[in-house]
Amino acid sequence: MLQLPSSKRDQAPPHRNADISSDKVCPVANLAASYEKIASILDAVADGDTDIGDDATVALDNRLSELMDEAANLSPQSKFGAAFNVLLASTQIDATINGVDADHRRRAAGRIDRLLYGLRDYFSDQFDLMPGASAYVMPCKTDPRKRDGVATNPPQIIPQSEPQSSREKSALDVVDANIAPVGAEADLLDELCHMKDANDVCGMMNLYDYFIASDAAAQAVMNLPRTLGRAHNFIESECDRTRAKAYLVADFLKDMRPNKHDAERYSEILFNCALAMGNKLSDAVAVVSEIASWNLSQPDAEG
Repeated sequence: MLQLPSSKRDQAPPHRNADISSDKVCPVANLAASYEKIASILDAVADGDTDIGDDATVALDNRLSELMDEAANLSPQSKFGAAFNVLLASTQIDATINGVDADHRRRAAGRIDRLLYGLRDYFSDQFDLMPGASAYVMPCKTDPRKRDGVATNPPQIIPQSEPQSSREKSALDVVDANIAPVGAEADLLDELCHMKDANDVCGMMNLYDYFIASDAAAQAVMNLPRTLGRAHNFIESECDRTRAKAYLVADFLKDMRPNKHDAERYSEILFNCALAMGNKLSDAVAVVSEIASWNLSQPDAEG
């Protein structure tokens, strides 16, 4: 875990980490946690409490910008998430006026625009009390996230073709990617949607194995005694992102049907994923039992 200089640790509010970790249902919670870690380090650098070098400082500052862009395409679902949106928007106000060039100022204004529309989603019940003002100032048809072709809260897309409310409850529902939202991953989502439409179960399982193997390899390096400081923290953050991608793949996979040849591997993946997500052993066993009850087809004959 991240270790700040002692002066920063001592000043941290005792409830801060609990606030972040307990807000798992909010799609921006993981982004906010990563942002908090990096911002705390940069704050320590600015105060002279630590020195990580110019290159590392620039890399971390760029990572904050990436996290901001991801958050700007999501809608908060909690007070914590809404507060994070407000914080991010406030960081861009000065850049809209004093940005180094027109493009920089335009991008800052665009971020504020998207962040505010995320807040509109969260405070929708309050905006409903001001229909005239809402329609005049922030008309839905100009939501910049939709205008720019970006899916809002992409990790929370429901893979099923039918509305979730109409689905029969399934033991496989415990495999839920919302436990660790991955953020804006348009390319990955596009591939997953195509693979699901083609019922490419084997390909989807290979993709899951790839992300799990990547996470394991990164963790092995992160846990080496020589992996310290900024390198450790960066790899830890990448592990979280890679694991979240694996969970998203599994969320799509659970709504696909394997043939009899792939059923064992399919069951193993969803069983292990259910446990990795923190579910009870009985829940994971129920996943396997339900899969075993399916009437699966034989694999297509080759050639």
